[in-house]
Amino acid sequence: MEAKKIILILLGVGLIMVSAVPAQAQGSWSRTDLGSFRVRLGLFQPQANSSYWDEKFSIWTGDPADMQDLIWGVDGVWMISPNSGIQFGSAWYHGETTQVYRDWVDENGNEIGHRMQLDTWELTAAWVFRPKISAVIQPYFGFGGGLTGWRLVERGEFIDFGASEDGSIFGGTYGDDGTTFLAFAELGFEVCLGNTWSFFVEGRWKEAEASLGGGFSDLNQDLDLSGAELSAGLAFNY
Repeated sequence: MEAKKIILILLGVGLIMVSAVPAQAQGSWSRTDLGSFRVRLGLFQPQANSSYWDEKFSIWTGDPADMQDLIWGVDGVWMISPNSGIQFGSAWYHGETTQVYRDWVDENGNEIGHRMQLDTWELTAAWVFRPKISAVIQPYFGFGGGLTGWRLVERGEFIDFGASEDGSIFGGTYGDDGTTFLAFAELGFEVCLGNTWSFFVEGRWKEAEASLGGGFSDLNQDLDLSGAELSAGLAFNY
């Protein structure tokens, strides 16, 4: 099932749950409670604005939208006042796509391509602010930072342009991984479903970048890990 269809189904289930809860129950949860545990599922698309991505999309087919895929995460929020709190969380993303050379084929006219995979995982902390509004729908926003681990792998067929005048085709695998700093901002809204549960929709913008080494060390390129996330989920409030 496509990632976008999964998100639409999740949003639809959330809307059904919201409409099914009586109005009296929707307003029964107090935001002065200790905090919440939150699980979310959404879509993440890398911004892909760095030397590595620029070369990839000039020589190979594709664009940043090809790397849009599912991301899921968990967060714990500890309210330190009626309107603000500290949020600790983690998230996992896996995106992959097939790319082929734009201007070259093999001697039989077949495309020459490889599979590219990018995995990231995060450990973050953030400050969140929740305006005290007497309404079923409650907005919130926040900002924070942390660490993001990443792994990039390319596996398939490549052309060695230095081997001969026309280049030779070979199979290979290139990879690198590491950890870098991450900064992000979030904006969302939450709908109470009863005394302890709520449904939320949230958007995040993330900023992160790493220098490639390993199998890509000869390229001297940077890997942009920034991008936009849109997710939805459930929170257990205690």
